[in-house]
Amino acid sequence: MPIAPTDLIAYAAVNRPEDDVATGGGARDVDVRIAYTDVAADDDVEFLSDNAGDTTQVLTVDGRDATGAFVSPTGTANGTTAVILSPATTFERVLSALLDADAVGIITVRRSVAGATIGTIPVGERGFSALFIKSASEVGAITRFSKFFWENAHATLTLNAAQVQMTADPANRLRQGVSASKDDTATITNRVTTPGGITFVADSTQQSVPGTTLEALVAIGIWIEQALLAADSPISDTFTHELAGTTV
Repeated sequence: MPIAPTDLIAYAAVNRPEDDVATGGGARDVDVRIAYTDVAADDDVEFLSDNAGDTTQVLTVDGRDATGAFVSPTGTANGTTAVILSPATTFERVLSALLDADAVGIITVRRSVAGATIGTIPVGERGFSALFIKSASEVGAITRFSKFFWENAHATLTLNAAQVQMTADPANRLRQGVSASKDDTATITNRVTTPGGITFVADSTQQSVPGTTLEALVAIGIWIEQALLAADSPISDTFTHELAGTTV
């Protein structure tokens, strides 16, 4: 079978700082995917598994509540029975959902009760996360950097003519840069430090993966630059990124 879109997976980096002090980047974290889905309306959040074996993991969901405050309610998995997070929290946005142990089944995080899906956690993984959590404008302009990875999760096939691009950046605050080598572990001192040796380009500009191939079970690091203006207005937006290529 050829490489399918579901074989191309966006994973987080192991270092995901939520301040401007901690180390950023590093190797890919195969337990956490990069994903963000807007909550259509302020709502409570619940989760459940499709496997009765998920009964001990604690899920922590980070986000903003209806007042704009940063919140982190939790819940303990109860198999296929939905669990509402505690303390009761009305989310305006969900920024990450992380288990403290691997999922046995597929975990669905959704609006409560039995509402629209916000995200899912696959078997053997621990969660999903947005980039640039707790990133805010300041008196002067500020630029931050965050890293994630595209992995070709196909067991045997190589993605040829492999290229990445940001296909949409509605807020016009982001650029992308491709790591110089595959499966790299490069870090930055903190997220306001520019990663070395990276060329950043605007959306709709394609950049090739080194060697123009992404082999089976290999990943390429992507750095995202976020440039906020001085005293920038609040931005509630997403960007779209893609990995494309050819396969047999």
